[in-house]
Amino acid sequence: MFDVKIEMPGKRLREDPSALRAALNSVGTRAAHTLASVLKRRYAQRGNHMQGWRGYKSGLRRYISPKYPTRGGATDRTGSFMFRSSSAFHASMGVRPGTFNVNKRSGMWSGLSVIVSSSKRSRIAFRGRSEGQGMAWQLVGSGEGRPVGPYWRMNAKGKKVAKGKKVSNALKAWTVNAKSGVHLLAPSTGEINSLMLAVSSEATRALIAMHGPIRGLSVPQSEIVRIMRRAADMTRTAKDLR
Repeated sequence: MFDVKIEMPGKRLREDPSALRAALNSVGTRAAHTLASVLKRRYAQRGNHMQGWRGYKSGLRRYISPKYPTRGGATDRTGSFMFRSSSAFHASMGVRPGTFNVNKRSGMWSGLSVIVSSSKRSRIAFRGRSEGQGMAWQLVGSGEGRPVGPYWRMNAKGKKVAKGKKVSNALKAWTVNAKSGVHLLAPSTGEINSLMLAVSSEATRALIAMHGPIRGLSVPQSEIVRIMRRAADMTRTAKDLR
């Protein structure tokens, strides 16, 4: 359930076996994959939010596509499932509140991927599409939307029939952020610290492998973390000044 995909890099890298092997086995790729797995487990299984969570909005009816793996709920005349609120929908599905993981077999989280560009660069992103909830929205004041009915099509008899709709997983993740204030790819301070320690430990092993034990030099792990943080801050500042 919590596997994270490694997305194959571009054609140029794929055609160079040694470069491809170096990229897929690089510290950056392994660190990104580890972080993505941790984030997926924390949110999709535990519903543990680092940025807080405003909870489900009340008073908004939910229309669910007949293709969605739904149980419970009434059906309207189009065949769409209806629930009185998101909270009722998630409770019916037996989902832990705030996990954003209703369709566990092939929903948004199935698209979480590590995209490898080179041995020095990789990133985490939601890729692909998955079944949406099948709702048609109407914009109201302040750019807010409200569900006005199921997503539908007209059949041969001229009757409205509820229709499934594939939605970008990146759009789903963006919607979670916009509606709940939770950025699903934002790590906690503890996770960043753990990742820094792991990367610095890996770098130390690489240096020793290349040059042998470094005599007369002992740098505390905490100092390595401080140096790495400082370097990251300086990099961000340099980019901001461009």
